Amino acid sequence: MSSEMEEKYGQLNAIILEQKQRLDHILSSINEVVWSCRADTFETIYINNASLTIYGYEPAELIGKNMLLYPIIYDQDRHIYNEAWSVLLKKGEAVFEYRIVHKDGSIRHIKNEAVLKQDNRKRHDGKKRAVPAHQGAK
Repeated sequence: MSSEMEEKYGQLNAIILEQKQRLDHILSSINEVVWSCRADTFETIYINNASLTIYGYEPAELIGKNMLLYPIIYDQDRHIYNEAWSVLLKKGEAVFEYRIVHKDGSIRHIKNEAVLKQDNRKRHDGKKRAVPAHQGAK
């Protein structure tokens, strides 16, 4: 590779890194979990820092894992979660509320808004937020 090409490559990498850091900063400043997972394996490919507040897990503990959060869904609410994913696969989007067991053992109410993205890398994207207990899943 010529030195000119190496310089351009380095500049492009710097721009990409800067844009990624800017987006990460923006997504880290909101109180909702923004996430993306592969549609075929449910492998988490992106999750922002709000996962620590909502679930008790750092993004690094979740990225690259398949269905890692499923076991923390409150047992009585798993049917809600399963039904909602069926709706997501049929209609392309789903909004649902359920409870989870936070890493610290507390029960949290979650509202999940999921969308199935049909691009060349089929994936599920969405956001989740904690909701007050009186508004949460039953």
